[in-house]
Amino acid sequence: MVANFNEEVEMAGSHNHSDARVPFNRVVISGMSALMPGCTDLDEFNKKLYNKENFVTDQNPLWQSNHPEVNPYRGSIPGLDRFDAQYFMIHYRLAQTCDSTSRKILEQAYQAIIDAGVSPSDLSGKRVGVFIGNGFDETFKLLYVFNEKGYSALLGTSKAMIANRISYWLNLKGPSFPIDASCCSSIVALQMAREAIAYGHCDAAIIGGSRIMLQPHIYIHRNRLNPMSPDGKSKCYDVNAEGFIESENVSVLFLQKYEDAKR
Repeated sequence: MVANFNEEVEMAGSHNHSDARVPFNRVVISGMSALMPGCTDLDEFNKKLYNKENFVTDQNPLWQSNHPEVNPYRGSIPGLDRFDAQYFMIHYRLAQTCDSTSRKILEQAYQAIIDAGVSPSDLSGKRVGVFIGNGFDETFKLLYVFNEKGYSALLGTSKAMIANRISYWLNLKGPSFPIDASCCSSIVALQMAREAIAYGHCDAAIIGGSRIMLQPHIYIHRNRLNPMSPDGKSKCYDVNAEGFIESENVSVLFLQKYEDAKR
C-alpha cells in the first residue's frame, strides 16, 4: 500500500545527503494507523464503513448530569485507560500524568511504522522527522483541578513532548515538534513533513493528529460557537443539516521517499 499524495517535487540544491544528485523526489504514504470511534484499528473501521454502522454513541452520562448543556452524542475511541509504559520506556510516575494524546500517538506511531513493513528498531539513528498536529491540550488543564505535584506533571503534559517522546523512544535524528493550526493542524503537519523530506531535511517522517475529549467545558463552548446536531447526525451538505458531532480520533502516517518504501 503506497499512496502517492504528491506530484514530483523539485529538490532545492543538494540538501538531501542520501540522494543529492536526484533532481526530483516523490514522497509517499507507506504506512498508516488510527484509532477511530469504536474501532481499535483501520481494518475494523473499514468493516464498519462497509456495513454502514453508526460510529456515534451516547455522551458521558456524568457530563450530562453535571452539565445539561452538553450535547448527548459523541464519537469515542476505545482503550484510553490502557498503555504499556515499560515498552515505550516511560517511567510509571510520568505515565500517570502523561497526556492521553501522547500515549496514543506513541502506540499508533508504532503501528504505522509496522504497517509500512519497517521494523521500528531499524529507524534508530536515522534522519526521521516527527510532525504532530495537536490543538487543545485538555490534560494540562486537569493539573489545575487535581493539583499534581512534581516534575512528571509538567513533562507529561508538555505539547512539545508529544512529538519529542516519539523521537526519544525511537532515537530519531530528524526535526521533531508539535503543530497547532486549529482544525487544520494535521494537514499542516503533513505538508511540513512532505517539504522536509523533499528538501532533504529528513529521509522519512512520522505525521500524527489527534482529538481526545477529557472535559465537558471545551465541548460546551464549542456548542455555543457552532451548535451541534441535536439528533447525533451531521448530514453534511444536506438541506436538513442542523450541526455536527464531535469525535475522538488518533491517526498516524509514515512518509518515505518512493524508492525507500516497501509497500
